[in-house]
Amino acid sequence: WDHPAQGLVFALALLLFALPFYLVINVWMICYGPQAYDIVGRHLLLVVGLGIVPSWIIGHLVYWKKDRYLNYFAVFEKESKKTKIVWTIGTALALCLLIVANFMLMWYYAFLYG
Repeated sequence: WDHPAQGLVFALALLLFALPFYLVINVWMICYGPQAYDIVGRHLLLVVGLGIVPSWIIGHLVYWKKDRYLNYFAVFEKESKKTKIVWTIGTALALCLLIVANFMLMWYYAFLYG
């Protein structure tokens, strides 16, 4: 990477892509209860792999391969101010909803089985 901040952006994007996978893992744990928690507790690397590896692959195919993300920024810069605001707010809301949903599912698991 040309700039140290690119590594941080890459890591944050990777975590963003991983949130939906962790949402599925949380739902799976609620459905299967303590048995699922035993698998997660014993195989933490598996859980990290189930979230990070698919998000890495999707991120690479969609954004980072051949520096495609630069094309997205170029298109975004040509949009109207209103469209930019809508996309920014929508993306921020989606991110917040994913984070809140993950924490709520973790809380619900603790409520059910804790």
